[in-house]
Amino acid sequence: MKTIKKLSPEEKKMISGGITQYQIDACGGEQFVCFMGGGRWGCWLKPGGKCYMPMY
Repeated sequence: MKTIKKLSPEEKKMISGGITQYQIDACGGEQFVCFMGGGRWGCWLKPGGKCYMPMY
């Protein structure tokens, strides 16, 4: 078994590429994370809907 290191909130924000645990936590689920281009991301209220900036 591989050991998984728990990242701090600051480390989670710095990860680029793919969906991070920080984004999943902010949006309430992996299926609600959406990308707006230019490295910006947000959350869908329902998958495939309008992409909103996450409320922290």
